Amino acid sequence: MRSIQTKILICIGFVTIVFSFFVFYQAYSIIHEHINEEVEKEVAIALQFDLAIRTYVADRIRPLMYDLVGKDEFIPETMSTSYVARSIFEEVRKEFPEYIIKFSSDDPRNPANQAGPEELKIIDYFNNNPGTNRWEGKIFIDGRQYMAKFSARRMEESCLRCHGNPKDAPESLLKRYGPTAGFHRPVGEVIGMDTVAIPMDKIIQKLWSESIKSFAISGLAIMLFFFGMVIAFKFFIINRLSKITEHFKHAASQEDYTHVAPVEVKGKDEINTLALSFNTLVGKLKKFYSSLEMQVKERTMALELANDQLRREISDRQKIEEALSESEEKYRTVLAANPDPVVVYDKEGKVIYFNHAFTRVFGWDLEQCIHKKMDFFVPEQSWTETRIMIEKVKAGEDFSGIESRRFTKQGEIVDVSLSATVYRDSGGNPVGSIVNLRDITEKKRLRAEAMRAGHLASLGELAAGVAHEINNPISGVIGYAEVLKDKFEEQGQDDDIPKKIIKEGERIAEIVKNLLSFARDRKEEHSPANATDILSDALGLVEKRIIKDGIKFSINIPDNLPKVKVRSKEIQQVFLNIISNARYALNQRYPEPHEDKIFEINGKIAEIQGQKYVRLIFFDRGIGMPGNIVNRISDPFFSTKPPGEGTGLGLSISHGILKNHGGRLWFESVEGEYTKVVVDLPVDNGWDKI
Repeated sequence: MRSIQTKILICIGFVTIVFSFFVFYQAYSIIHEHINEEVEKEVAIALQFDLAIRTYVADRIRPLMYDLVGKDEFIPETMSTSYVARSIFEEVRKEFPEYIIKFSSDDPRNPANQAGPEELKIIDYFNNNPGTNRWEGKIFIDGRQYMAKFSARRMEESCLRCHGNPKDAPESLLKRYGPTAGFHRPVGEVIGMDTVAIPMDKIIQKLWSESIKSFAISGLAIMLFFFGMVIAFKFFIINRLSKITEHFKHAASQEDYTHVAPVEVKGKDEINTLALSFNTLVGKLKKFYSSLEMQVKERTMALELANDQLRREISDRQKIEEALSESEEKYRTVLAANPDPVVVYDKEGKVIYFNHAFTRVFGWDLEQCIHKKMDFFVPEQSWTETRIMIEKVKAGEDFSGIESRRFTKQGEIVDVSLSATVYRDSGGNPVGSIVNLRDITEKKRLRAEAMRAGHLASLGELAAGVAHEINNPISGVIGYAEVLKDKFEEQGQDDDIPKKIIKEGERIAEIVKNLLSFARDRKEEHSPANATDILSDALGLVEKRIIKDGIKFSINIPDNLPKVKVRSKEIQQVFLNIISNARYALNQRYPEPHEDKIFEINGKIAEIQGQKYVRLIFFDRGIGMPGNIVNRISDPFFSTKPPGEGTGLGLSISHGILKNHGGRLWFESVEGEYTKVVVDLPVDNGWDKI
């Protein structure tokens, strides 16, 4: 651990460093501001000098030269303001080669006056701001930073003779520079600008030189101050504290405080007050030490009596804990033997125990959930009844037979019937609850199957009635069409229309026949069939509607697929359900024809665990399905379609049909992208033995 001296010196050193940086920053800021002011003043003086030369040439020398040589002559060396100013400053730049003092133009007669890219931007700025004729600031020219001032030179009436129409210009000017550059300038336009710029690197170099010199002087003064503080602190505080510390150490090493000598006190400052307090403490310790042995003896006797009492209480407590442990073990054995999942919660709703049946059904181990709330295994839609159960437990009420749903660790949902008993402490206060969760998934499935059977029976009776009602009139239509056909043939007329009526009537009769086949509860035998033929029969019922909806439909099934033994009408029903769902999904996403309104059916042979299957893949680019419902779409009466557009029975029935055939039905979907439905039918599944 560092001494007080070290800590104080570190603090003083830190303050000194901070102060040094502050002084350096202030010095740097003042010098920076001063140098900037000086540079700006130099730039302003140079620019003003340049403008004064131009003014003098324009107002004094040029009129005098016109009197001497005539109005038709123009001598740039004496009459051009830019030429004279540039010539003078070329001499100045010999002493200051890095300075820029020039006249710049976007269309100069003399190429030496051509404005660079940065200067062209300033000229555009002046043209876009007619009321502005000066600009100053920092700018990069040829990749180098300068402090610069620019003064715009705008076209005036007096300048039109040399910069307006070339026909009006002096002959000597045209001979020297030609009739193109610098002409056709309107009044008010910026024809060029005077530029004065000083490189910033020289300024920065000077700034650092001045700043370092200032910092060196300030740093020396600060270092002297620091060492003075260190010497004063050591002399007035550290040395005196060291003497008192040594006296404390000596006193602490003594076993008999009667031999501790007092500290010598000189003066009335804080350190001497500390020494005086030590002397007072030593006096009190001497008085206390004299009576300490007697107090120790009295306390020792009292502690021995208390220890005897504590031993007796510990013995009694051990007996009680052993009895409680034995009772708790019995209750745990009873709960562990319960075939239903059981959870024990404390009064805050945190898990303190659950049995092996809970782990078997829901997948969680006790170590993963102990002292945690189990909110994560309650589905969102089951919170209504769950909150009611929680309120009952908080009120100290038992409940039973409340149906709800719960998640497993794998994310599956289990239907449960919940019952709970509140357990209490010795004072009768609720301290937790024991909840029994009976798995009723199979019970609900059987209930749904019974309900579905009733629905299907009603639908079958309705379908049979409708089919019979249609059969009679369609037979009449076909008969009348046959009569018309015969008459047309006898009279030599075209019988194309009666033939079409007969063809469409027979198609309606075939549809009715299939409808009757679905409605009848007949035990069709499994027989060899081509999956392609069954699919063709199913498409014959809906292909017209698919084409009418503008769906791009394609089938890619090999001709050499092996036969399967199936009940053809049942498999046809499966295909119709899948095609109907695909058509619905595509029409929902694309109500009108679209290039991505695609429905594909592909076929191949698949092998799963040594068994060969005929696999048909139905793929559509419709609305897709959310990931949280893909595993539920085969549940009875579950439908993603709006009320009135789906019963929720189609895929449930299809799943059952394929299961009875030894096949399987599975799905892959991305919401808003696509749905893929895969049907697997075994090539050789042992149906010969049925």
